[in-house]
Amino acid sequence: AVYSGMAPDYRVLIDKSRKVAHTNYKRIYNEYPPTKLLVSEIAEIMQEATQSGGVRPFGVSLLVAGHDEHKGFSLYQVDPSGSYFPWKATAIGKGSTAAKTFLEKRWNDELELEDAIHIALLTLKESIEGEFNGDTIEIAVVGDSNDDMLGYTGVPKDKGPRFRKLTAQEINDRLEALWIWINKWIYILMYLSNLIIIVNKTEEMPLWSWYQHRERHISKMGSFPIKERTNIMLCGMFFTRSTKVTMHIMYLFNYVNI
Repeated sequence: AVYSGMAPDYRVLIDKSRKVAHTNYKRIYNEYPPTKLLVSEIAEIMQEATQSGGVRPFGVSLLVAGHDEHKGFSLYQVDPSGSYFPWKATAIGKGSTAAKTFLEKRWNDELELEDAIHIALLTLKESIEGEFNGDTIEIAVVGDSNDDMLGYTGVPKDKGPRFRKLTAQEINDRLEALWIWINKWIYILMYLSNLIIIVNKTEEMPLWSWYQHRERHISKMGSFPIKERTNIMLCGMFFTRSTKVTMHIMYLFNYVNI
């Protein structure tokens, strides 16, 4: 689980959820509760705090990910009111609206694990200021069981934990691979951009020159055919000064099929 809000409240909820999972389920059924059942228990605790005398509501929102034999992998968001919702991909906290829009455009059922991690890194990059490396961010994966983390052997039915936190080196390796991939497409698109000519009835202008007269040509976009308007949008994003290169590259993919 991850949270957005007050850290002390998050720790209280984690302690309560661990107690519920072990005392109310594990000791009775000899297995951990399904994700949805555990989430509903957490939501009930949070909801009770909104209508009980002498206590305040929990000032925290949660994202809870898990796996069970009934529904497989699942992700839930729990609000301070006690409401909870299932998601395929989502974000909470500062900048969550833009992050959810970014994820919505790029998530699909066919994503491989490495692709999902890369999308998560690109999403985080847009909301984190300052250093962006394995020492300043944390990434965890709920995936296949890690039997090497079980701590013992000889019991075939016992599986290792599915939750694994990536090390700082693993995150840095993925960031390095991601920047190499982005830079490759920057060079390709920059090369292709030299071949684009913006054509209007009476004038022909190279793409590089167009940027110097951007304001004048934006006013003419309404009269441009759709292909030329697309080119204008491409070069406008290419040559607008910005530190958010990764977002611009991802936006470009909306206009060119690569």
